[in-house]
Amino acid sequence: LALFVLVTGAGIAYLLTQPKQYVAETSLLVEMRPDPALGALSPSLAPPGYMATQGEVIRSERVAARAVKILGVERSAGAVAQWREATAAKIPLERYFADVLKGSMLVEPLSSSNIIEIKFASPDPLFAQAAANAFAQAYLDVSVELRIAPARQSASFLEDQVKTLRANLED
Repeated sequence: LALFVLVTGAGIAYLLTQPKQYVAETSLLVEMRPDPALGALSPSLAPPGYMATQGEVIRSERVAARAVKILGVERSAGAVAQWREATAAKIPLERYFADVLKGSMLVEPLSSSNIIEIKFASPDPLFAQAAANAFAQAYLDVSVELRIAPARQSASFLEDQVKTLRANLED
């Protein structure tokens, strides 16, 4: 009984001395339809690791850097001072804060569904909310870019081919 009271008391004391952590959560529905414009293979027909891959995209440096831009960290004098002190300006600001933010984020693809949850913990509840939403928006932006990039490359190649064939036809 004494051991139980001691452990319980120590646990309560520890919890009361720790700073509060707020966890903001946002959910993303990953679309599983084929792209009619590009004729891409439907993700539902893709390998079973598709949702895990999307989780890794959310954790990527590219998405984190975009989230840092969305949050506007570079406009905060305190954040810039923290970056200079921690890195002596040897690491780009976006990369430094991307690594810092990724440390407070948890990405969980929900099993048997097309939903990915993004959780962000921070002592400031408003910042936790803003960061979770920034990662969600950054993921959406990057996923659109990843889908459009191959189409742009194909369009560039096809334009070159059309120019060549038009020149041949004119000749």
